Amino acid sequence: PQAKSTSSQAFVVAGMEEGGLCLWDCGEPEGAHTTKVGSTFTTCRWPSFTTEGQLNLNLMHSAEEIVSVACIPPATAKEEFRVVSVNRAGYAIVWDVCDVPFAQNLSQVSGTGLGLRIGSRYKLLKSCVVDAGDLAADFRRGGGDIRVTCFSAARDEVTTLAVGTSEGLVYRLNRFGARLKPPLYFSPLKGDESNASLVNGTEHGRGLSVPPVLGLDFLPRDPTQLLCCHLDGTICLYRTSHSFPTKTWVWSSAVLQVKWHPDSPGVFFALDAESNLLRWNVQDAEPITVHALVASAGERGSGVHATGFSLSCPGEERRGQGEAPTMPTFVCSTLSNGRASVFVLADDDESSEGNESHHH
Repeated sequence: PQAKSTSSQAFVVAGMEEGGLCLWDCGEPEGAHTTKVGSTFTTCRWPSFTTEGQLNLNLMHSAEEIVSVACIPPATAKEEFRVVSVNRAGYAIVWDVCDVPFAQNLSQVSGTGLGLRIGSRYKLLKSCVVDAGDLAADFRRGGGDIRVTCFSAARDEVTTLAVGTSEGLVYRLNRFGARLKPPLYFSPLKGDESNASLVNGTEHGRGLSVPPVLGLDFLPRDPTQLLCCHLDGTICLYRTSHSFPTKTWVWSSAVLQVKWHPDSPGVFFALDAESNLLRWNVQDAEPITVHALVASAGERGSGVHATGFSLSCPGEERRGQGEAPTMPTFVCSTLSNGRASVFVLADDDESSEGNESHHH
């Protein structure tokens, strides 16, 4: 699940095993969700809206298990946020979150009139379905199963999306599925192969191996900067106006996820396959710090590994308005055994020892 809050509402979005999405509007009164269990009344929030009732209504490829879901922050205060989901088949769907008065005007056309709970205000409207195979059709020859592996959304006026694929390329499009220029980004190839063959679109997929893209992240305050990581440990930094990376780093193991520091534009974090959290400065060739997310020897011995991480700066919005930082940066990592680890980043980039606390 993913959570998104605004100044007036708080929402939770979750992807379901059956292929649907559930949306909870946490601003609804508790009285509307009170259930009697025996002689006790308790609050059990039912979804405000679910897409599961529309899986067979012109939503092709949506009946597969949802494996990833993320909320896209609005570019302006007047906009509602959006949601992107990726299912097991590798298709990405972009959804707009709309209130009922606007959504009712479109319900007959979009097929999203089902699933709204009585008394609820918000529903999900499908913007587009992103099929990696269709995206790749104009740039390669030959068959093969091409899937969406990851995505990131820029906080800009057109909601630019970067979509990573199993063939190792990154495609750039808007929330309606229209391709932007340049339409795709290339990764450096290993060995003697040349990126020129990729530009021509004739050799990719026929003998040239580019590891899948596993993570993407736009710089929050400058959506022209895009980070990308690959299965082979390659991390690339792109300017969105150029198809080739401006800088490349190579790590010793697969890099599963990358994220920019929410308050320091020149710093980013990466999670590798050995469950290490790497803190990197874009000017340096090697990471500043390497932190083991699986700290317990017992967990390491049982095969527990980190599956992802998120960053939080509680005072981030006020800092964006020029105010001084009031809170430290927190890191939350999720583990394969269902536990989570939360710790505070050290202020000193040279060392994070002694300034971190863990909670499971």
